[in-house]
Amino acid sequence: MNRFIAGLAGLAVAGASAAQDPSQIPISDFTRRADLEFARLSPDGDYIAASRFVNDDKYAVGITNISTNALTATLAFATDESVGGFWWANPKRLIAATARSLGRLDQPYLTGELIGIDADGKNHKYLFGYRGTDTAGTKITTGAIKRRASAYLTATLRGDPDNVLIQTREWDSANVRRWDDIPRRLERMNVKTGRTELLESPGLLQSRSVADDAGNALLAAGRETTGEWVVQARRAEGAGWTRIPVPGGRANRILLEGVSRDGATGYFVTQRVGSPDCLYEYRFADAGVTELKCVNFDEVVLSNAERMPIALYFEDGLPSTEYLRPEHPEAKRLRAISAAFPGQRVQLAGTSSDNSRALIHVSADRTPGGYYLLDEKTKNLRFLAPHRRWIDPRLMAPMAPATVKARDGLDVPVFLTARDGLKARKAPMVVMPHGGPHGIRDYWRWDQTAQLLASRGYAVLQVNYRGSGGYGYSFEDAGYRHWGTKIQDDIADATRWAIAQGIADPARVCIYGGSFGGYSALMSATREPDLYRCAIGFAGVYDLAAQSTDSDIGDGKLGRQYLEEAVGSDPAALRDGSPATHVAKIKAALLIAHGTMDKRVPFSQAKRLRSALDAAQKPYEWLEYVGEEHGLSKPENELDFYTKLLAFLDKHIGPGAGGKG
Repeated sequence: MNRFIAGLAGLAVAGASAAQDPSQIPISDFTRRADLEFARLSPDGDYIAASRFVNDDKYAVGITNISTNALTATLAFATDESVGGFWWANPKRLIAATARSLGRLDQPYLTGELIGIDADGKNHKYLFGYRGTDTAGTKITTGAIKRRASAYLTATLRGDPDNVLIQTREWDSANVRRWDDIPRRLERMNVKTGRTELLESPGLLQSRSVADDAGNALLAAGRETTGEWVVQARRAEGAGWTRIPVPGGRANRILLEGVSRDGATGYFVTQRVGSPDCLYEYRFADAGVTELKCVNFDEVVLSNAERMPIALYFEDGLPSTEYLRPEHPEAKRLRAISAAFPGQRVQLAGTSSDNSRALIHVSADRTPGGYYLLDEKTKNLRFLAPHRRWIDPRLMAPMAPATVKARDGLDVPVFLTARDGLKARKAPMVVMPHGGPHGIRDYWRWDQTAQLLASRGYAVLQVNYRGSGGYGYSFEDAGYRHWGTKIQDDIADATRWAIAQGIADPARVCIYGGSFGGYSALMSATREPDLYRCAIGFAGVYDLAAQSTDSDIGDGKLGRQYLEEAVGSDPAALRDGSPATHVAKIKAALLIAHGTMDKRVPFSQAKRLRSALDAAQKPYEWLEYVGEEHGLSKPENELDFYTKLLAFLDKHIGPGAGGKG
């Protein structure tokens, strides 16, 4: 067993815990970092690259030879960088994006740098970025020209294994007020040397291009200077770009799905307020556009052989798949694999170029799941590795989806995790709003916090309030400028639904969240003082006006633009939408926790809330984690927090089960 791929020997997912009572599972089993996070299969099917946590909250990547189970390469950083994403550029070379972490409540942000490494561990090389000849890690050689620019990988090229397509943005672009308005330039980059060649770009803002297997960029989408989203196409590299008429009129956003391998067709999705997402096919030969499906979906599944849409994947409750081309061989294969794992979430995670091997990811609400390898030649489906081998699915709680009607008639999706599922009666309940808020959502899958709380006898309600992603553009757009009002109404309406269903004991309901979830916990406690017995805010925003000036979000053009769109800039509205303004209304018991080095939601937010609570003579419990950022990266701090969280809940609403550390 190596440190990245554990047990390439046909293991089955089974818990290591001998506990028969979920309440006796140690807290550390839930907080422990996964053995494996994300994996990609090499184009020849010989290697798997997999990421995992190292050094608390940073990612590294290991490359494993499937046949020998030998770890052949490791890509990690000696400084504070993390691997933010990785792709196989060709069968023997991996490209990774460099990122920095702000804590576990926030995704690592990309620095715009690209690193290359061979499958055998040789030729570590810094390929693109502002440090150029500076080293990004002790084993990485350099030589790329320094550029004050960010690069993002757009396409790997089956027909040109020495190159990839990247989009770049120069940091010092003149006369540009917003980060999104910096032109994105399309370039071809050599995966060994980092040398780039400028290609003709479509001249759009927020643009993205997709290409055929030879690297010819044929389809692009983005905003014109007027703000209108458009799609452009061309028949071959070097030809002029032509605007494609978008069916249905003006779109609020257009997403590209890809170009077929032969360059004959392209695929794009339109998103607009008041309409479902629509998937279209564009034919380059006659410039014709055909509607394939108009429905809010989570993901388009493209075939490996032709790169055409064969299915749509939905996660609006329990995961499901609709097959656009049910007779396609790859659709039949995916359907057969899904049938082998009834009641679980099955996704194709990668396929070799010749379709002989496929990487399959399987998970469910009671299991973190893991990866399987399908060998078409032998028809063998082999288990590779679990995410968390110590979790026993038999001791986990089911996660049930439901839909709640909000007070204004909007359908709001929710998930309830409890030992008895939706049959739970008069249970102590923790409402757990997710962070974000926009574009983020909760999914039907194993959740460490929800499962920990459920193991101690709590029902856990997760609300995909308006503004959440995955339910169409209209639903996401409906949350903008309504952080402290309609979003909180959705959470309260879902809470009352659980009480009306008899699931939750109305006298034993608490609300807990991190980041925007922390904001919601405190804002809900001010708006609904008689609904929640206690409220827990971790790294929450409590003063919106201060957040726009003190947070690192306000440091950049894109961040300032986001805050303006999300909450506005009117001082009176920001004050009224801040929990710190309304603390006198709070009746709930409070627990406030924050990391002192948080840049995303500064520690000053917690201190501002504390000052307001002190002035109003409101009691609270206070947890201050020195040196932590946006979330807890040190295992001992995470264990401490969850231990105190459970004690706080037990004190105010809980069954008093407590928990082992």
